[in-house]
Amino acid sequence: MYFLNKHPKILMSINIFAALLIGVIRYLTGHEYALSLFYLFPIFAITWFLGFKKGIAIVIICTLSWLSADLLLVDKFSKPWIPFINETLRCLVFVSVAYITAKLRMALEIQKKLAMTDDLTQIYNRHAFFQKAKHEIKRAQRLQTTLSLAYIDLDNFKNLNDTLGHDVGDKLLRKLAEKTKIHIREIDILARIGGDEFALLFPGTNEKEAAIVIQRIKDVCVDNFKQNNWDVTLSIGVVTFHLLPENVSEMLKIADTIMYSAKKQNKNSINSLIWSTHRVTGDLGV
Repeated sequence: MYFLNKHPKILMSINIFAALLIGVIRYLTGHEYALSLFYLFPIFAITWFLGFKKGIAIVIICTLSWLSADLLLVDKFSKPWIPFINETLRCLVFVSVAYITAKLRMALEIQKKLAMTDDLTQIYNRHAFFQKAKHEIKRAQRLQTTLSLAYIDLDNFKNLNDTLGHDVGDKLLRKLAEKTKIHIREIDILARIGGDEFALLFPGTNEKEAAIVIQRIKDVCVDNFKQNNWDVTLSIGVVTFHLLPENVSEMLKIADTIMYSAKKQNKNSINSLIWSTHRVTGDLGV
């Protein structure tokens, strides 16, 4: 699956060859054998992996392949125009198959996205974070690079919900996600883990780089909260894994523990840890 998605030219070439081969077999076996169903395989494959436009291209190639074979066998038909009528009807069927396949692929992609997206904030949900983080752990192990993880918790969020209502609380959560996304890379993984808890994974990032980004995110978010008269701050635990964890649950547990140490010591603060030495590197908060 990965190979097919990453090598579209090879996929297209294989299926063009298959379409032409079916035409050759059609010619060699004669007009009595109904082999046109085999064209559905290249049509489905190209449309599914490369999209509807490429699917239409393979439809045209399949139609011309079959028509060419029939024209070479035209003396076998009672009327010389019958191959053109047949291929026109076949082409309509092939286009329909490509269209349905494209719609099915689109629906599947939408469902996959919904399954991995937090409805409120439109960032990754907990399930998606575990999937993505698991992949990044394996990647870091293979490349022997570091991972940094920030665990973010909102201070006084329950009080804000109780006093101003859940609509305001929801708006704040969306604002935090929005402001955070501005300051991270495309490869960074931001997810809502729980009600007011977020995780932010930085692949290939050391403790200094992570500290700079997290401090910037914290300052921007807290300033925005103040502007909206929301008495909410952030407690954040940041862990840089030089010694990679065994699994995502362990990684989150470590970062969660560091976050709670920040919350207990002094809310609106950032605590950090380097996991290779299990040494706390200091409170970067206000």
